[in-house]
Amino acid sequence: MTKSKTIMLISGFSFLFCIVFQSIAAVTPKWTAELDKPIQWQKVTSLGYHLVYCSGKLCGLDTETGNVKWTIENLDGLNLEGLEEIQNSPYIVATLAGNAPDIVIIDPVEGKKIFSSKKAGFISISQKLSLYKTGGILVTGRKTDNKNAAAMIDMQTGKSLWELDKIDKLYKAYEIDNDDLLLVSLWSVYRIKVKTGSIVWQNANSKGAEKINNMGKIGSLLKKVTDKAASNVKMEVQFFLNPDKKSFILGIEQEGASTRTTSSGAKITKSTSSGAGPEYSNGYMAYSLADGSRLWDIENTYPGKIGKVVFNNTGVVILPNNGSSSLINCLKHEDGQPLWGKRGKGNKIKGGVIDAIALEDGVMILTMKKDRTYLNILDKNTGVMKWEKEARIDGHLKIAQKVPAGLLVVTNEELNIFDVSSGAQKLDKNIAVEPGMYQVKNSKMYIWSNRENVLKGINLEKGTTKIFFSSKLKFEGKEKPTALELIPQGYLLKSSQNIALISIDGKLIYQTYFEAPKDPTILRALNMARAVTASLYAANAAFATAALGSATAKTEEESLERAVGAGFTTVYSEIAKGYTSVAADSFKKANARYKATKQGKDFVFILTKEARKNNQIVQVLKSTGEVKDAIDLGKERMPSYEVDDVTNTIFYKTSEKQIKCYKF
Repeated sequence: MTKSKTIMLISGFSFLFCIVFQSIAAVTPKWTAELDKPIQWQKVTSLGYHLVYCSGKLCGLDTETGNVKWTIENLDGLNLEGLEEIQNSPYIVATLAGNAPDIVIIDPVEGKKIFSSKKAGFISISQKLSLYKTGGILVTGRKTDNKNAAAMIDMQTGKSLWELDKIDKLYKAYEIDNDDLLLVSLWSVYRIKVKTGSIVWQNANSKGAEKINNMGKIGSLLKKVTDKAASNVKMEVQFFLNPDKKSFILGIEQEGASTRTTSSGAKITKSTSSGAGPEYSNGYMAYSLADGSRLWDIENTYPGKIGKVVFNNTGVVILPNNGSSSLINCLKHEDGQPLWGKRGKGNKIKGGVIDAIALEDGVMILTMKKDRTYLNILDKNTGVMKWEKEARIDGHLKIAQKVPAGLLVVTNEELNIFDVSSGAQKLDKNIAVEPGMYQVKNSKMYIWSNRENVLKGINLEKGTTKIFFSSKLKFEGKEKPTALELIPQGYLLKSSQNIALISIDGKLIYQTYFEAPKDPTILRALNMARAVTASLYAANAAFATAALGSATAKTEEESLERAVGAGFTTVYSEIAKGYTSVAADSFKKANARYKATKQGKDFVFILTKEARKNNQIVQVLKSTGEVKDAIDLGKERMPSYEVDDVTNTIFYKTSEKQIKCYKF
């Protein structure tokens, strides 16, 4: 073949390739939105609200039509980084920078400001707490007069219900029930009526605080000095409601000298001047829920960080974390007297408790010592470990659940099945796992190990393992698999730019790589969308342990995935019942989006750079690895686009004032 013919042939192939690629890329926009001002940024929230910011105003677009549903003016200085979602709520917090700093809470359903820190007289906000049972948002912080304050906002109307401005530095707020709120400050504990802000009771949170309260003007002066110094002190406060709902425990962790109170009331203090890093102390006190009175005369304080708390018939089991060794104890309900160990000093355990999960017959605890983790089951009534020798497993607990083969324990690093009685391993060795790299179906667990480059299966009824795939699999672009998915055709492995499918009988069906754009920051929107989808799966993780035991005993048609999904739907439905309408709508939306992720989407989105150097979002079929459709983002170095991975929708800014919506 002559050189000229070769060139013509190559040109012909290039021409045909362009025609094919153009036909793939010809996705018709669902709608086009024209804004009246230049678009500076856009954002899709985790609940699917589409927000667009244009020169000082925020717009909410209807995701079905592109029509502007609402507009909020006078939001100058709002950057994308200044936008955050209030956890477990539909609300958005907008932090405005510039000459007139302000923190604004926005309802994206109605498109209205429901709070402005500037308007309310706050110079800083420390906490924003959504109270679904009562339909309020509690905001705490400092006012312009430098005093601590708390304000309650009605979720429905956005109106301020009440404000407390004669309080100490606030650390925590807890919703006790539909009507009452507990506030913990530097000096006091308050029980407050949510609707009116009236104080049911207020009591000193310690003996020391009580003494200062009784010192008149000198006490007030000491409070001011301490309040100022407290801004530099790291303190963690935890609230534990007794199952009898007559009392509660406050656990307080403080960085500084490590102190322990003995049963006789004597305090043992350890200096922090060793230079080995900060030390901590954790203390516990019981209070009456009815009147806030302290129920114990002694303040039990132990060295280390605050840990888990478990209630039993006798008292309160505390499981602190003091590094190389810790003291666990049970504090008597009536008077706080420590019950375990010699003279009530507690039982010494190896390492510090970093995780704990309550089981029917004990507490599964994970302890760490010198970067090594140990597993055991604590008898919460006697304080004695059930296993003579701790098991070794790395990582933080994710699942601890009985299955037919024993006790399945999964961390963020490893898994194994243990004999419930002895702690002996059912599997020969711990199996390395990574988040997103294991799935359960039909009483079997499937794991892809990047460390070993194999696909393993674990029979949860027999406690046996089997390798399904061990051929060499190497993702291109220096990537490794980050997600495993079970689809009808087999086992799907995914990363940012790679996708591969292994058949049921362990053969590689395909492996496809899509070249990444030169600037990795362009992947931000797609990665954020994937994170939102992953968070919807993670949201039901709390129900996984409950579903796992029953799922393994069910028929082949009922997998763990379905059982967990049903649990998630049921719980969200129950949460929505009896709550305010705003809260109910929020939960319903979250539930609907979760269910949308369970509909068996047969493709994935991948952002790539095609032959003409254009950036494209391609729709890749899971069954074949082939591109079905694509959206061309042009040669723009940083195109502005947002992805809703749940509804398979992409919002692409095509010009200064225009956004086009594409739906696969």
